[in-house]
Amino acid sequence: MPFNVATGARSVARVALAVLLGSVANPAMALLRGDYSPAASARQAQTIVGTATYRERMALPSGAVLEATLEDVSRADAKAERIAQTRVTSPGNPPIAFTIAYDPATILADHRYVVRARILVDDNLLFTTDTAAPVITRGSPNSVKLMLRRVGGSQHPPAAGAQAASPLTPHELTGTSWRLVKFRGSDGTTLTPDDRTKYTLEFGAGWRLSARIDCNRGSGSWKSSGPNQLQFGPLALTRAMCPPASMHDHIVKQLPNIRSYVIEDGHLFVSLMANGGIYEYEPIAPPKP
Repeated sequence: MPFNVATGARSVARVALAVLLGSVANPAMALLRGDYSPAASARQAQTIVGTATYRERMALPSGAVLEATLEDVSRADAKAERIAQTRVTSPGNPPIAFTIAYDPATILADHRYVVRARILVDDNLLFTTDTAAPVITRGSPNSVKLMLRRVGGSQHPPAAGAQAASPLTPHELTGTSWRLVKFRGSDGTTLTPDDRTKYTLEFGAGWRLSARIDCNRGSGSWKSSGPNQLQFGPLALTRAMCPPASMHDHIVKQLPNIRSYVIEDGHLFVSLMANGGIYEYEPIAPPKP
């Protein structure tokens, strides 16, 4: 039977393509199996592969979504820049495999890049990473294994269509007072106040907020539009000049970005939007009689 050159060439091409695809297909599953290596990472120069898990023994609701982001955190004085993101809908039970594709042209060798993740249910935060995993540059790998922390403690995921609290309905934060313990940034940076009593929040009735931010005091408003949701309105502050090492400017800049909270082990954890960081507060003990 005569050999058809065109047909033979197409067959060889198909075999070569199959071999190539077989060598790189589903790198996230390779990480799950434990056989992902730096050599595989080198072949996937435009991909971050990872897994996300959590310690709680619970199944995720069908409407859950895993979001994993690749971010540039090189500038300590600026918000992290999102380079790429992926979403996994209805991820099932952990560990959850994910892949983030990115454009290598956006990567600079002297910059720092991290991956972080969160799990949402009906746009409400359920799990999030405490710290970000370094990747790509400065000897960091192109693969990550993330451990997520439960937001909301023992609370169940909010039901779809949950109604916002009425202004006339007492909220669990109403009447509570807190002082700052520390701030944990998404890039692993930790900021601690020189004196916790100089950084306080008081959640008053009628959604009134009183705050002390180092050398300044102010008042404003707060609201909670759903379970574990928290936002602050504009804050009217005094205008004293605080010392250079103060956390004043950092907090004033970030207050409008607060979006959620959780109370765990008696401490209040207040989270910024887009996983920008977490403020930890401890309760202010009531005065002794």
